[in-house]
Amino acid sequence: MLDFTKKIAIFGIGGLAKDIFFCLKEIYLKGHYAFDGQVVFVDKLPNTSAFFLNCPLFLEENFDSRAYQVIIAIGNPKIRKQISINLPAATFYPKVIHPSALVNETVILGKGVVILANAIISCDVTVGDFCILDRAVQIGHDCNVADFVHFSPASVLSGNVTINSLVDIGTLAAIKQNLEVERETIIGMGAIVVKSIQEKGVYVGNPAKKIR
Repeated sequence: MLDFTKKIAIFGIGGLAKDIFFCLKEIYLKGHYAFDGQVVFVDKLPNTSAFFLNCPLFLEENFDSRAYQVIIAIGNPKIRKQISINLPAATFYPKVIHPSALVNETVILGKGVVILANAIISCDVTVGDFCILDRAVQIGHDCNVADFVHFSPASVLSGNVTINSLVDIGTLAAIKQNLEVERETIIGMGAIVVKSIQEKGVYVGNPAKKIR
């Protein structure tokens, strides 16, 4: 979980980084912790300003992460993985859970997991390292989610689903119970997956079909 004695470095300055920033603000204020001055942002590309959301903004190549707990706010699973590889092995990655999220007591969460507002995770679920569950995501009982998976808003896993690493699940996509999805698969917005995906690629539609 978060270390309220240590400052936070958020990697990324896109919409997801904004969502995570305000999620953190709610967590800190709910726990009566001071939030101002606790966050810095880090990005790979030069920016016209030295600040983002009124917080200091650093170039990734010049940033020393050792004094910070790090949150990787990048939706693309492959980029998120590469950033984690580039950072020192001793880097601390907190779990971030919005106060409105419902996470069953039996759930196992890996390092660097982010769970945003109104997400629901049912019993006996495992979520691997560096997964991001955006707003209103639902994961049913006995699901197994590997590392670096990204769930876009309101996507749904029914019970006993296995999601392999680096999968990207689009907004409002749904996956039927007892299925498995191959690693590095992209499931498009609103797709309905009714059979296991054994070949990585991009899948869209109802029922979901591979388009490339």
